[in-house]
Amino acid sequence: MSDNTGDTIVIAKWSIGAALGVLIVAALMFGTVANVVATAPPPVSGYTVTIGETGLPSGQWWGATVNGVTHYVKAPSSNVFTGLSASTYYYYPATIGSNSSANTRWVSYSYYIPIYVPTQLANTVAYTEQFYTTFAITPVSSGSTTPTSNWYNAGSEVAIAGYDAQGYSFSKWTVSPSGSFTLAKSGSQATEVKITGVGTVTANFKQSKYSTSFSEVGLPSTSSWSVVFDGASSSSTTASTITTAAHAAGNYAWSVAPVSVGSSVEYVAVPASGNSLNVPNQPSQEIVFIKEVSLTFAVSPSPSGTTAPAAGTGFFVNGSVFPVTAYNGGGYIFSKWSLNESKVGIGSSSSQSTNATVKASTIITAKFVSGSECTTCSLKFTEIGLPTGAAWGVTFGPTNYVSSTTSLTVVGITGAASWAAFEPVGAGHNNLAYIPAYIGTTYTGSGYYSLGSTNSIEVVYTEYAWVTVNTNPSSPGGGAGPTQTTGWYQMNTPYPLSAIDSTTYTFSSWSTGGKNVTVGKSTSSSTTLTIAGPGTLTLNYAQFSSTIRFQEFGLPTGTTWAIDLTVGTGVWFTSSNQWINITDVPYGSWSWSALTLIYAGTGAVWNPMTPSGGAIPTNTATGSVDAPFQTAQAVVWGEEFSDTFAVSGTGPGTTNPTPGSAVWYWSGLVVPIMSENTSTGTFNAWSASTGAATFASSSSAATFATITGTGTITAKFT
Repeated sequence: MSDNTGDTIVIAKWSIGAALGVLIVAALMFGTVANVVATAPPPVSGYTVTIGETGLPSGQWWGATVNGVTHYVKAPSSNVFTGLSASTYYYYPATIGSNSSANTRWVSYSYYIPIYVPTQLANTVAYTEQFYTTFAITPVSSGSTTPTSNWYNAGSEVAIAGYDAQGYSFSKWTVSPSGSFTLAKSGSQATEVKITGVGTVTANFKQSKYSTSFSEVGLPSTSSWSVVFDGASSSSTTASTITTAAHAAGNYAWSVAPVSVGSSVEYVAVPASGNSLNVPNQPSQEIVFIKEVSLTFAVSPSPSGTTAPAAGTGFFVNGSVFPVTAYNGGGYIFSKWSLNESKVGIGSSSSQSTNATVKASTIITAKFVSGSECTTCSLKFTEIGLPTGAAWGVTFGPTNYVSSTTSLTVVGITGAASWAAFEPVGAGHNNLAYIPAYIGTTYTGSGYYSLGSTNSIEVVYTEYAWVTVNTNPSSPGGGAGPTQTTGWYQMNTPYPLSAIDSTTYTFSSWSTGGKNVTVGKSTSSSTTLTIAGPGTLTLNYAQFSSTIRFQEFGLPTGTTWAIDLTVGTGVWFTSSNQWINITDVPYGSWSWSALTLIYAGTGAVWNPMTPSGGAIPTNTATGSVDAPFQTAQAVVWGEEFSDTFAVSGTGPGTTNPTPGSAVWYWSGLVVPIMSENTSTGTFNAWSASTGAATFASSSSAATFATITGTGTITAKFT
């Protein structure tokens, strides 16, 4: 068997005769004369061990296994084992399921209980009742909770917090049934719940909705304009800003219709539509209205040839330059363009392909005469818009043609071929160049020549500037950035410009280098970009931030406590009330630690705690929060006491825990204690210094102590 030190004791089986013989021989050998009284040795088998319990309800089945034998009884009865030999046995307490509820159980705080036979023939198992608590969210996918569904000690106080999903905000906590829980504050995102029964704790979230504003520039006053957002139309005749109805977070399509002023003038929106305006990350969109006038194209006589743009009426940007072409057909060849040049300027009225400059609404007529097309043709290219003397050219079929004047001619053409103008053409200044223009969706810098279809083509060059586009910070992550990127931009042309946010950075402002680059509104995430020369555009981001609120439970009023939001920084936020608000916390996951060992007097401290899923609370001085989805964190504090074990009396034995050791225990914790006899001492009673502990049985060698304060727990031996 083993004694109370864990060493093995060998017990011989003695008989009375053998004992007397040994004593007589010893007396003769050492010359000693004594009166010998023979006594029987202690029994080596047939011991009875009793294992009792505390904490189980009457009638609850429970069991114990000792030396491979299992007994089951109903509480409060004890399990009794007979016929045990002298030895050390171990009883491993199992979790006890309720007879009537799958969501109630009892657990022991001990991994195993040693039983020393014959010095200890009884022990008691302390069980703690636990309830299965379900943590839920509503509506589905609107957030999450900490902790999650698990077993929790009856009567335990648990810190809980709700995490918002994007587009939702925390509303309140609800419990079911109400008698199973007590909420400290049902409206706090982080709070504390006391668990006294089986049930569900639900975090309720509400969907957040956001409005988006559209602002316009360029319309005449009192013009009526409208925005279609997510299929719903909103309009205004007096305001330059239209605010949409509130929407949940998400991407939405929108469009802005042209605004007509009479029959010959309209204003078109730039940009006119979008498929993914992101709410709430993009709260506004700027619209630039550009004036257009109607032009009617015709041919004379009719029918004869055709034109591009095609015959009919269309709208063109006032002041714009665009290509026009006349195509021979049906035995007719082009003669000239007929128009009011005070309303539309024409590059060359005798050229089949030339450029037109819009000034006002009018009719443009291509005149044709009877005739036949050439069989061996020449083709004249003329440039519009380049500085005098600038070198330019075209690639016609496989050959490059270069000129420093305003025109060049390709002769001896006998078949069809494609052509393309050189681009970009240097402007003689850094970061400036000329590129063939787009007129609407038509590119003026390339085409396809069919034999005899025309004898001249004009290439319209437009000045471009190089703009460098940056973000600040340089890597906001998550696909964030502006919709326009570094490159060539047409001078004096508005470009739609928007900022795309990441999960951790949001739009702050636009800034430009020099006066050449301007934005419609520097504080609007969606605006317009206008280029007057080379420069830089920078999209400035601000890191998303929120306020994290820590709430303590359990500390005496006025106690100073502290939180370090990022473990290891050494920056502590302190408070002597129940709250600590930490502002400007960037979005992301952050570690936190709470101040431990807040002294409550000699041998007493306060520490953060939580039920661990077992019977014994654990110290939880650290954790993590995730801004912006968790904006509150509760911390539950428990008091711990330092208790020292000791022995006293005329024949001291020992204890487990070891005498002289100081052990920290949570206030109210029930702990197993055991005295162990020695050859010179037999256990008599337990005692404790005032306020330190109470005992299940002060006269039992193996019992339980409920910790109530700091002090000394003493086993007396005789």
